[in-house]
Amino acid sequence: MKRLGVVLLFCGAGLFVVSIYFWLTGTDLSHGSGIRVQGTVTRLEESDFELQPHPKERVARFPIVEFQDAGGGSHEIRTNGASFPPEYAVGDKVNVVYRKNAPERGRIARFTEIYFEAIFLSVFSNLLFFFGAFVLGLISLPALLGRTKR
Repeated sequence: MKRLGVVLLFCGAGLFVVSIYFWLTGTDLSHGSGIRVQGTVTRLEESDFELQPHPKERVARFPIVEFQDAGGGSHEIRTNGASFPPEYAVGDKVNVVYRKNAPERGRIARFTEIYFEAIFLSVFSNLLFFFGAFVLGLISLPALLGRTKR
């Protein structure tokens, strides 16, 4: 059991470092070296998962966005998140941010698009870390609840 706690602590700490990397690269993309252009939603792609209870009627869709880079090259990107009902319609104009050397990895210029990986990994890594600490006994339930032994 102690080994499991140590593994969870180190996995949580390692994933937290990765989440910091994603946060910093997202910040650099949105506030630093990223190039902003306008793109157009060209189509909506159905997601692979089905929403219940009526999967035929309730299908989440990813917007596919086409944009031109500063050099005039055309690129197409798929966003990170599908939604139902669709958040965008075909023909909608959206702001896109990309790196000069990787326009094919551009993102819609929205907080959730740029920082999703960082937020997800940060939450998941903290859960692993604290569960590992709990398993090791570094954190006790009474201490978390504010109770002390008398």
